[in-house]
Amino acid sequence: MTASFVAAALWTADTPSAVVVATMFVTGVGMGAVTIPLLTMIQNHFGAARMGATASQQFFRNLGGTIGVSLLGFVMTLAMRERLDRVPGVSNLGDLRERLLGGGRAGEALLPVLLEGLTWTFAVSVVVCAVAAVALYALPSLGSEPPAPAANDD
Repeated sequence: MTASFVAAALWTADTPSAVVVATMFVTGVGMGAVTIPLLTMIQNHFGAARMGATASQQFFRNLGGTIGVSLLGFVMTLAMRERLDRVPGVSNLGDLRERLLGGGRAGEALLPVLLEGLTWTFAVSVVVCAVAAVALYALPSLGSEPPAPAANDD
């Protein structure tokens, strides 16, 4: 998945559509290859007595996705805003929105601006993946034994 983010950060205006589709396919396969095995690993580690751990995994994945989309949207907007003065008839993000949603062609001048925003978005994603990988290896090993179930104080 990280490799697909690196490839996406290197897209140019001349990148063929097939390469873009292949890159996004690899991203999807990467997500699919992580999601279900992670869920199964959590279930096996905590056992049936603590099956709520799988709900925690889903909750934190959704929370991370929400925060991640917001932050990456900010990165893309910031990168695009700095370059809008190069586009005739577009001086701010409101003009850009009007131009993109106006029904006509957005124009060739907008392509580099959008591409710059995507490049920064994927570059930040690569950094986030690298930080996550370092954090993963820094975690102490929990061993293969699941934690003991809590004793009932009835």
